[in-house]
Amino acid sequence: MSESDNDSIQSVTESLSDELFTCCCTSGTFSEEGLREIIEHGLTPNSNHLSNYQFFRAACCNKNVTEGIIQSLLEYFPDAASDTDENGLLALHCACLNKNMTLNIVQLLVDAAPDSVRREDNDGMMPLHFLCSNREVDEIRASEILKLLLEKYPESIRHQNNNGLLPIHAASMMSRSPEFCRLLVAAYPGSERIADAGERFLFILHV
Repeated sequence: MSESDNDSIQSVTESLSDELFTCCCTSGTFSEEGLREIIEHGLTPNSNHLSNYQFFRAACCNKNVTEGIIQSLLEYFPDAASDTDENGLLALHCACLNKNMTLNIVQLLVDAAPDSVRREDNDGMMPLHFLCSNREVDEIRASEILKLLLEKYPESIRHQNNNGLLPIHAASMMSRSPEFCRLLVAAYPGSERIADAGERFLFILHV
């Protein structure tokens, strides 16, 4: 393949990534049908492995994301779930901060990138830390996702980020419900009495 052909393919893939990113960030045009139209119009036989999957992380952050949207994107771009940005963030990290996240979407992401449940961002945060920091997600869905993350990687409950924060610390700081915190303590008994790196104890009341 000539250099000009390579340049042409790179230009096409960059344009496709940019267009998808705009769509994924704009809730008004964010739909499975809209994404498929953009992909099928811009995709070439050599452009399903893009250099920039920021659009996929944007989709996982979008409050209107659906299981069908994530399934469609993964169908075309299976590598997207394993891709990280400059901050070390994976799609699963982003999804765990979305207040409208569902168990089925998280399951899709984990199936596409099984190692993502144990991956840290640049601050040492695992997806479980992000979920524990998300106080807007529905309590029932949060508990379901929590159980899935712990099932896939039980050791995440004991993982401290770069500031010494355990998942239970993150949950306490963000005022997660006692019921949610009980699940964390049950998975790591005594964790509510462990100090962070600054020797601060974050007691969970009524756990």
